[in-house]
Amino acid sequence: MIVVILLVAAALAVCLLAAKTNPGLRPLAGILGVALIALAGWHVYSTLNRGGTYSSGPESALGYVLGERVARDFPAGGVLLAVHEEPLGPKEQKAANARMEGLRSALSGSGLEVVPIYFKPGEDAFGEPGTGFPVTDCSTWVETHSHAVAAVSFSGFPDRAKPAECAGWPPFYVFASGAVHALSPFVRRGRIKALVVYRPNVNPTQKIPKGASPQELFDLRYEFAAGQ
Repeated sequence: MIVVILLVAAALAVCLLAAKTNPGLRPLAGILGVALIALAGWHVYSTLNRGGTYSSGPESALGYVLGERVARDFPAGGVLLAVHEEPLGPKEQKAANARMEGLRSALSGSGLEVVPIYFKPGEDAFGEPGTGFPVTDCSTWVETHSHAVAAVSFSGFPDRAKPAECAGWPPFYVFASGAVHALSPFVRRGRIKALVVYRPNVNPTQKIPKGASPQELFDLRYEFAAGQ
């Protein structure tokens, strides 16, 4: 994109120089200048919007594919909680934004209303980081949004939550980065309806192919461990 902008700038400079040295070329130079500016604007717009919300690659596709899965199960729509830990820095913020954007894109026109919820990592009910969102906080979220039909968690699931503690929770669609085996009981009980994990031996530096679909981008990094 930068190269195109520089070429357009150079072409504009040539047009201005030609108009200055030859007044008879001013009308033509003006038309060419407007056309070049329009071309540059179109290129910038198309580049920024290429692939919709999938510009962040697999991160956005993760939200999109989970959103498709939820929409399939709840065609009547409703409130959907979208849980994510508070980003720790710019890189994490970019990933969180991409996941949320992908989720919203998949649910566009589905009748499902996304309610984003962010929590502070490492402050779960057991005082241990990495075990998902806080159990007590989730109960509060559910009480606040009592009509929620489902929830998507991009930050795992509390693997030591007692059945009684999450009895009133809506079904969860979960992305978990570790300790997946500990979530099997929640899958069997139907508390987790879909579970996404990283693919084995995934290459985080793998080049993202141009024009790839959300599912293809998803498959570069993730897979369903349950509930596909």
